[in-house]
Amino acid sequence: MASSETTTTTTRSQAPRAWFESPLALIPTPGIRAPGTTNTNHSALMMAQEMSYAHNGMLRALNSIWQQAPFIPSLADDPVAIPDFLRYIGFFTGWLDEHHHAEEEYFFPQVERLTGVEGFMEELVTQHHSFTPGLEQLREYAAETKPEVYDGRTVRAIVDAFAEPLRKHLVEEVQILLGLEKYDGPTGPNLKKIYAVVDAKMRSGSKDVLYPMVATSSDTTYEGGNDWPPAPSFVWWMGNAMEMSKQVKFMGGLTRNNTPGRKQNKDGTPDSEMQDDLTIGPT
Repeated sequence: MASSETTTTTTRSQAPRAWFESPLALIPTPGIRAPGTTNTNHSALMMAQEMSYAHNGMLRALNSIWQQAPFIPSLADDPVAIPDFLRYIGFFTGWLDEHHHAEEEYFFPQVERLTGVEGFMEELVTQHHSFTPGLEQLREYAAETKPEVYDGRTVRAIVDAFAEPLRKHLVEEVQILLGLEKYDGPTGPNLKKIYAVVDAKMRSGSKDVLYPMVATSSDTTYEGGNDWPPAPSFVWWMGNAMEMSKQVKFMGGLTRNNTPGRKQNKDGTPDSEMQDDLTIGPT
């Protein structure tokens, strides 16, 4: 995850998509660009798609942290930029902690029980352990660092140490879910029930973390469009609006098409013009 030495100051209207879609590549959407299933009506495909949307949100958020870390304005130039960015990092680590806790507590055991294969999800738990120390280090940095001593190079170094193991896990989990088709009949009714419960558990986490991060890291235009996460637009307008406004600036306005931070054209498609200034690193 190397970078060039050039600093780029730009506005959101000029910010290329590549800055939140790199250096960690996003996951192809199962059933759209990613092969692996012949039954488009099976719950395994639905689960894999839903998980890919969530995992891509995590990758976008981590990319946005890595890209911007060295270029956050100083306290003298902007007294709230560093505190807000540290809080944004804390939201990201909190999101992943809640997500993976729900998987290990309920989702993985239920899937393993369904397959009847002992240790079926064990590799995914091992992968959690491979990046958890680095994620915890990032969480501690965000929580304990005084704005006066913030160092973006340190943030990048911490991220570099766990980013690839994390992406490996996010990619492989989607593929494992896609492969569950053979364990649950022609449509996957049991998988659907399992996922409904774990999805509710994940949504029941801290709204201070969940709403801002999910809302600002989802992209309903990705690979032909999607409706993730499924929620009425007023939820995103009302839910933690002040915190969302802080997080949107770090995602360059990347939000659901009908939420603050992204304008719409008359036909409902997102306008490429985004508002407010943003200092970002090289792409």
